[in-house]
Amino acid sequence: MDTKDFIELQSLRLFPAKDCTAVFLAFGAKTLLIQTEAAFAETASRAMRRKPFPRPQTFELLGAVCRGFDIVPEAGFVTECRDGVYFARIVYSMRNELGRKTLEADARPSDMLLQSFLARMPIFVARSVLDAAEDATPLMNRALRRQEKKNG
Repeated sequence: MDTKDFIELQSLRLFPAKDCTAVFLAFGAKTLLIQTEAAFAETASRAMRRKPFPRPQTFELLGAVCRGFDIVPEAGFVTECRDGVYFARIVYSMRNELGRKTLEADARPSDMLLQSFLARMPIFVARSVLDAAEDATPLMNRALRRQEKKNG
């Protein structure tokens, strides 16, 4: 996937809540908010620290299969937003004696993020998605202030 119409992620913040996890993706002066399931915060935290679960999670299984076949997750992309739902893709590549193959696979943003944490791959957002999205920076700043107060 050509990255010319995409902007690379600068920072990411997770805020667990009672019913969901708020994932703030900052791209320069604008931030996207993606809400995922409540358990995502713990799963993502473990993936970022590379601390495996006692039993493999689906994203860990996929990572093991990729490593076993020398498939490299190259990058993750937030490609569109329809009716408030974000869509993503992951680009994988594999080199062998026959050459290089590339695969672009559709993914939920949460799955793409977990793969990016595991593989340390870059994350991008389509410029059109970022332009159309409401800026969640004020919400993220409020969540940061609440967290700071809570942590004392």
